[in-house]
Amino acid sequence: MADPILLCIGNLAAGKTELGARLASALDVRVVSIDECRRTLGDGTAAGEACAWSSFLAQVQQREPMVVECSGGGPFTHLLRHALGARPFTVVFVRTPRTICLDRIRRRGLDAPYPDFGVPIEQVVEVVERDLERQIVTTWSGPRIDVDGTEPVENGVGRVLSSLRSAAEQP
Repeated sequence: MADPILLCIGNLAAGKTELGARLASALDVRVVSIDECRRTLGDGTAAGEACAWSSFLAQVQQREPMVVECSGGGPFTHLLRHALGARPFTVVFVRTPRTICLDRIRRRGLDAPYPDFGVPIEQVVEVVERDLERQIVTTWSGPRIDVDGTEPVENGVGRVLSSLRSAAEQP
C-alpha cells in the first residue's frame, strides 16, 4: 500500500462501509469504523457519541496500516485530523448523490445508534454533504481518489487499488 492509511469518507449511506471492508480485505489491513464504535459504545445520546468517538480516535492513533471509515465531516473532524498526525494518508472520497443516500437510508435504515440531532435525516444528509465539500479542500486536502458510490463496489475497489499501485510506481 502506497500510504499506510486510507481514509474512506463520504455522506451517510454513500457506500463507505462496504468499500472500506473490501479494500481492507484486499490490502490485508484492518478497518477502523466510527459506526462499529457506535454499535459497541454508542446509545444515541451525546455522551454515547463522545464515547464512540473516543474509541475511534484511539484506534486511529495506532501506528499500523488501516482503512479508516467515517463521514469525514462533523464536529469531530479536526480531532480525527489531529489523531492522524503527520502520518501519510490517502483520502478515498465516496461521492454519492444526496437523493441516493436518502433512498438507501429509507430502505435499510441506520444500523448504528446515531445521536438525535433533533432534525430530519434529510437535513442531516444535506448538512454532511455541504460540510464534506468544504472539508475536502481544507482538512482533507492531499492525495485523493474519488469513487462513484452509485457504481458496483468492485469498480471502486479496482479504482483505488489501481491508483495506489500507480502512486507506488512514481519515483
